[in-house]
Amino acid sequence: MKYIKRFNESIDVNNLREFCEINLAYLLDDYELRIIPITLNSGSEVQMLEIRTPIGEYDQNTRFLKEIKYFYWNDIKDHVIPFLKRLKKSYRIHGIAFDARGYSGSIDIKGPSINALINEQYDRIVYSYALLNVEFTHFNIIVREKL
Repeated sequence: MKYIKRFNESIDVNNLREFCEINLAYLLDDYELRIIPITLNSGSEVQMLEIRTPIGEYDQNTRFLKEIKYFYWNDIKDHVIPFLKRLKKSYRIHGIAFDARGYSGSIDIKGPSINALINEQYDRIVYSYALLNVEFTHFNIIVREKL
């Protein structure tokens, strides 16, 4: 029985990509979108939407990026919040993670905090100070299934 998937569990990646490209058109002028299939510890297959600043050139001598571009939440929120509202109507969002400059891990937003982010109720988000004040290189949205 564990190998039987519910009828709505799988995601058509082409439809998801088209949805993202249409709904993030202005943001994608300056940022890149990648859709990466991943498997959670539970065995569920999900899609990770990665939205990031363009990766610059590598220095051949040091093998580090010559320039890393960062952004603040306030730089993108006017595009991302409406996108998350539309995404939530069509797909089940498992979580959102922001990779921040100077943090060893990511700032994870799950469960009720997703609604708080969408409604800009930052006082209900555990890492709201970091979200509002730290530079990011990218953020990920884990999409679990189509509704």
